[in-house]
Amino acid sequence: MKVDTLSLLFLLSVSLLSVLLLSQKRKTKQADLYKLPPGPKPFPIVGNLLQLGPISHPHITFTSLSKKYGPIFSLQLGQVTTIIISSRECAKQLFQNHDLALAGRHEPDAARAAADLEKIFRWG
Repeated sequence: MKVDTLSLLFLLSVSLLSVLLLSQKRKTKQADLYKLPPGPKPFPIVGNLLQLGPISHPHITFTSLSKKYGPIFSLQLGQVTTIIISSRECAKQLFQNHDLALAGRHEPDAARAAADLEKIFRWG
């Protein structure tokens, strides 16, 4: 019985280690493809989700991150890389100069589902 527990524990640790190594290798390939703005170093699997602080006050976390990394910084939210623009001037310049590149970006499934819910349910 003890041997089965040890072999299961060994198999679990090897599996976890391989997942972490593969995710790290994928991140280095992704970083080579895209020149991302600076940002905090993400944790494996969850990214920077644990560093965002209380869910009710994300603006405080973003303000402190913008003081440390500048007006444009990147966060890894789970498996999704997110670029945060925290100054009005940078956002205005981005939308004026790169409007065509931003027009074709992917619409998240959650936004599409919320729009469908508004069509199905009438509030008020």
